[in-house]
Amino acid sequence: MLLCGSAMSVMGGLLPGTAPLRGRAGLEMVVRPFDHRRAAAFRGISDARPAAPVHAVVGGTPAYRREFVRGDVPSGLDDFDEWVIRTVLNAEGPLFREARYLLAEETEIRDPSLYHSVLAAVADGNTTSGGIAGYVGRKSNEIAHPLRVLEDSHLLVKEPDLFRPNRSYYRVAEPLVISWGPSTWHDSGARDLLTAKGFDTRDTVLTCCSGAGFGTEAASDVRLVTIDDLYA
Repeated sequence: MLLCGSAMSVMGGLLPGTAPLRGRAGLEMVVRPFDHRRAAAFRGISDARPAAPVHAVVGGTPAYRREFVRGDVPSGLDDFDEWVIRTVLNAEGPLFREARYLLAEETEIRDPSLYHSVLAAVADGNTTSGGIAGYVGRKSNEIAHPLRVLEDSHLLVKEPDLFRPNRSYYRVAEPLVISWGPSTWHDSGARDLLTAKGFDTRDTVLTCCSGAGFGTEAASDVRLVTIDDLYA
């Protein structure tokens, strides 16, 4: 017998504790979304210019290639904006409300507005538990459970902070729940910050990625990564 489903909390509840299938499963496999290269190949997009923004908007979920958009892919970078209007922003299309449904299908969520606020906090740049709590107007202990549920649902990812030992930060794992807009991270002091933490930075090479390219005034000691490099 093969059981599959997209609601992580429902599927995860089939096996633990006193669940009827406890100890009877021969394999438990979590199917992850495609990375940017595999997603581009799956969508049939060979040009990195439209492939990168498409992945930024809908990620690598296979269902967002055919069923949710009727097989519609942008014909090129010039068609990307119109593709977003035809699919993601089309009120008659299934992708339009998909971000809301991703939360609605999780059975552990009792207060959807709180979970939406937590996701909005992270998407707005509040990546620590304290920052998230301050954004939503709750105490840190009051958002511990929502954070765990969103992690279990693979809507949030908790990762270690490379610059601060024993600390971690959250990021939104599902692109559809992120407000689409430009963002920048000024990292001119990254090497100095690492040095102050006791790291040997003599061979450290800072890396900067840009979808728009770089000017001739870009620093010579920084590794510059373009969209073409990402899909090479």
